[in-house]
Amino acid sequence: MTARLGADAARLAYGDRLADYGDASGNLAAIGAMWAEVLGIDPIPADLVALMMVGLKLVRASGRNNRDDLVDAVAYLMLADDIREGTD
Repeated sequence: MTARLGADAARLAYGDRLADYGDASGNLAAIGAMWAEVLGIDPIPADLVALMMVGLKLVRASGRNNRDDLVDAVAYLMLADDIREGTD
């Protein structure tokens, strides 16, 4: 089950979402810049935006039994790791 979750997350992060939204690092950086404007703070780095999205997905997952939230959370963790490792 866990291996399938990781495989599904990788397919989502590096397949479907990449095709839909383009480069994750740039997209997450743009989200961080927008959130920063709303909050009146310095831009939020892309890796931290990805981690914040993990938190959002975990909160959603805690309130219902929806596998998609878990897949999304793992995908965001993968993206955060890629950004920190400089591979995205």
